[in-house]
Amino acid sequence: MVAKKDFNAPGHIDLHKIPNLQVIKACQSLTSRGYVKTLFSWQYYYYTLTNEGIGMYPDLLYGLLLPDSSL
Repeated sequence: MVAKKDFNAPGHIDLHKIPNLQVIKACQSLTSRGYVKTLFSWQYYYYTLTNEGIGMYPDLLYGLLLPDSSL
């Protein structure tokens, strides 16, 4: 994921309906948990999944796709 360092942008480059600030803050939270690695260069944030993030990803998708009532 790439995010421009523009906290006032009304929408993210790829996720048009989500404010850029919310994308950056969500990725910062995932970075602090060790799921994402952050690289900052030329006024852009570059986020990549870590091995822990890849391991968490299927559990997250499973929880989003199947609500608790269907288990």
